[in-house]
Amino acid sequence: MRVRAGKIRLELNPVDLNGLVADAVDRARVSSDRHEISADLQPGLPAVVGDSDRLTQVVANLLSNAVKYSPDGGEVLVCTRLETNQVQVTVTDHGLGIPPEFIHRLFGRYERFEDNHAGKIIGTGLGLAITRQIVEMHGGKIWVESRVGSGSQFAFTIPVQVAEPKPSS
Repeated sequence: MRVRAGKIRLELNPVDLNGLVADAVDRARVSSDRHEISADLQPGLPAVVGDSDRLTQVVANLLSNAVKYSPDGGEVLVCTRLETNQVQVTVTDHGLGIPPEFIHRLFGRYERFEDNHAGKIIGTGLGLAITRQIVEMHGGKIWVESRVGSGSQFAFTIPVQVAEPKPSS
């Protein structure tokens, strides 16, 4: 099944989020030798209905941001959990953190938090806006919890695949 919103199209199929997250973590590890990037994946998660390429884009963007906004290195942890008919994915870093007054703007287009002490951070400010759109197109939600100086935790949910009722014979 295809879903389209603006220029983003989804090709929906059953997706194993644990496999997708594990692959994204493996790729992210190669991108930084100053960060310890690890995964805590709940075994036996049910499949979600989604576009694996777009969901990979979501996880890769959150991992990339966690590394980018943790300029001194440190741990980045990705977790998956089943939460009442949806799978929740969290990406936690111990980086700069985001001021509370900026959090409500974070998922808007062309918004990017820049800390004067972190040096120049390159980007368009579109990554989290696109990430939010992809998550919402999947019927999920995305949010962030953050404390300045302690890091951030980005989380999103995707509904689990509902089994089609079998016709009675």
